[in-house]
Amino acid sequence: MNNVTKSVGLFWLMSALISMNVSATNKQVNDYKVTATSPITLNDPHADNTQAVVYIWPKPQNITALTTTEQTLKSNEYWQEVTGEQLSAGVAIYTTSTEAFIRIAPKTHYSEGEALQSEPLNARLLKIRPDSPQSHFQAIEQTVSQQEMSLAGFNDGSIALTTNAQQGVGRLVMQSQQGLAANATYLMHVKEKYSPHQLQVIADNTFQAHGQGFKLVGRLAGEMIDEAHTALNLISPEGVKTPADFQKGRVVLPNDLENVGAYKGFYELEMTTEKVLAGLTVKRSIKVPFAHVIKTAQLESMSPKIDQANKISMPVKILHSGRYAVTATLAQHSSTGQIEYLQTIEVAQWLNEDGIFELPFTIDNQRLQTGPVFLANVKLVDQSRMMLLEHHERF
Repeated sequence: MNNVTKSVGLFWLMSALISMNVSATNKQVNDYKVTATSPITLNDPHADNTQAVVYIWPKPQNITALTTTEQTLKSNEYWQEVTGEQLSAGVAIYTTSTEAFIRIAPKTHYSEGEALQSEPLNARLLKIRPDSPQSHFQAIEQTVSQQEMSLAGFNDGSIALTTNAQQGVGRLVMQSQQGLAANATYLMHVKEKYSPHQLQVIADNTFQAHGQGFKLVGRLAGEMIDEAHTALNLISPEGVKTPADFQKGRVVLPNDLENVGAYKGFYELEMTTEKVLAGLTVKRSIKVPFAHVIKTAQLESMSPKIDQANKISMPVKILHSGRYAVTATLAQHSSTGQIEYLQTIEVAQWLNEDGIFELPFTIDNQRLQTGPVFLANVKLVDQSRMMLLEHHERF
């Protein structure tokens, strides 16, 4: 294989291993509010500074779509952990397209309580063939060594392969002739960039304890996933993984999740599912990020008035101390009935108890006399915990 061909193959391999794209749905929702409550405290360096910080946007912000409560994700890949014993015996690989990218990385395993790093794999000692004892057809198109992967930015000891399924697609078997330790552990990641069979998931993007659970609806190649052949794990922001239950399109999550908001990162639901379609086993994995949210504050007045100094006071009820911010756009109905956006302002402040956000707009008084004004696109954000608490199109 010449260097040009190898470079092109490596480029496609790197492209194939990019994490899944996330596209939020365009579905419009009613005013978004967090409704669940739970005790939460935090240590924040801003706690001793209760002075308000005001920012006036250079240009007024037009109405934006109200915050969606759902996300849509897609996957054309799957991953699983395998042992050295399994690799030596042969591990099944499920393919549905003529080219699959396979990345295998060594992981830490434990022996008598001691953490040991698994031995890196030698790509030249891996074989991939159709799942038939009589087959001698090698389904490897290209191998990428650990050194080459490291040069490409993968510094975890991984190697990669691309398959060549000239004799069709389906179940392949990957086998190592390296003599691996039986308890060695590896992460195998199979991505099918050109597969027509995608997993699509529509899921909540937040979780509120004591609610209706967490919505997660999955379709594999357009068909509903089989919950009996679906495994779910909850992954905490610290990386701790625990099994999760899946019941009729909803995930049962514990009500006592420790982390709130996204200031330490998101929780993730890791799902792996498989289904037989037209005689082929299709296997897919996906990670669904979400934030655990609680109600830490709420806006009190739904009809704030502007005073003679062009200042609007917005009372806020504080349930848990933290740094909060209100963003709002001052808008006005023109003589023709059109809405004109005059100025956008954001005020942030640490609050330990109920207080008032003062929004000091700087619009000329004569302009304000030309028609009634109101607040649009109002957001209340818990900056300490990185949570959007409320979003109103008009306030």
